Formats: sequence, structure tokens, C-alpha cells
Amino acid sequence: GSSEMIRMTIICGQIWTNISNDTSGFGKLLYIDIVNTGSGTMVYLTGQDTVLFRASVGTSDWERMSFLEESLYDGETFYATDFSQSGDTFITVGNFGVINARYSSSNKKTFTNLLKAGNINKVWAESFTDRVITAGDFTNNNSNDNIMYSTNGGGNWELSNYPPGSPQQIYDMEMINNMTGYVMGIRKELNKVMKTTDGGVNWTTESSTVGTDLNKVTFINDSLGYVVGNAGVILKTTVNIIV
Repeated sequence: GSSEMIRMTIICGQIWTNISNDTSGFGKLLYIDIVNTGSGTMVYLTGQDTVLFRASVGTSDWERMSFLEESLYDGETFYATDFSQSGDTFITVGNFGVINARYSSSNKKTFTNLLKAGNINKVWAESFTDRVITAGDFTNNNSNDNIMYSTNGGGNWELSNYPPGSPQQIYDMEMINNMTGYVMGIRKELNKVMKTTDGGVNWTTESSTVGTDLNKVTFINDSLGYVVGNAGVILKTTVNIIV
């Protein structure tokens, strides 16, 4: 969270140990991921400024992973990252519609020819040469440009067909496979879950309107999923998806 604080538990949340070290100047930490790489299990942190951190699970020896092209501005905040199985390749997204990719320590790319300016809160990548989907906030009241997709690793982007009246701010996205996935968020009283079955090209309403913000979606497997929101709201679905 804020103040560069990182804590770890090994007994189901009863006791927490501070493992912050050498992350000074990083600001708020907004996203965490754990990747089982070939060299062991690693923890990755995303947040303010344009450096990600990683460390082996249980250690505080944080490595800074730069991903910005040298000539570009380094003041953005990044909200989410999707990693390859090696952990060295990743795509990260953030405010002002920024999308950055790191293909190796010496091969980095910033996608500047974007179709939207609103914040991007989530990203999913099938691979870094195939389908990539981003989701976040609209640019303005009539834009409906919350979701973009690429079929060539980010080389070209298209706006999804995201219907009017859908959540204006998307908080979370979960792809079950490369074609089927869900997003959810808020639009005043019109809070609901949206679904795609064609890899992010088109989105349809999956749930009825819920009178509170929806914050997180997760699927345990291909057929069991949950959405949680404010006011103690928990939604459950059991779906039969042909993968």
C-alpha cells in the first residue's frame, strides 16, 4: 500500500512481518503478483513511478526492473501488470492511458499511439506476440472507450464494442481463456458485470444491476466465479464454458 510498506504472512494472516527494504522513493504500491518462474517463486510490485520491483518470496532483497524507454517521461502511476512465465517479460498499464512493455532488459517499448486517454486499471496478455486486453476508465461521458484489445502483442490497438450504460470505471478484469472473460466496476447506480466471448471485441451485460460498487472478480476454475463489492455484496456464478 502507501508509504512503501510491504508485509508478509506465513500463518494465514495471524502475524505479519515487515519485509520492506530498498524501495525508498517508490511511493504507493498498487498491485502485487506472484510468478512461479524457472528460477523460483518471485513477488512483483507495481505502483508509482516507472520502476517495478521483484524479490524471491520471503526475502527483502528487492530488484528494480526498469521498463521505460530512456527518452520518455517517468512520472506516471501504474496500476496493473501481466507477466510471462519467466517474469522478465511483462506489459504494464496506468494513468493517462499509458501502456508499456518490456521484452528484455534492453528491449522496452511504450505504446504512444493510443485510442483513449482515460486511466487503464487492468491488463491481460495471452502472450506478448498475440492477444492483449486492457480495461479501465472512460475518457469522457460519451466515449465508451473503456476497453481496448490488440491481436499482435500491442503493435496495433482497437477499441472494443463496449455498450452505452456499462460501468464507466472498470476496477477488475478476469479472462478465463483467450476468448472468454469478465469485467466489472461502477456507473452510478448501474453497476454490473460485463462479459466477452470473442477475446474482448464485444461485451454484453452478464448480471442484473447491483446498487453498489463492484471491486473484484475472480474465477476459481472455468466454471466457478465470484464478484465482491461494497456493502458486503458477493455475487457467484456457475457457468459451463467450452475451452
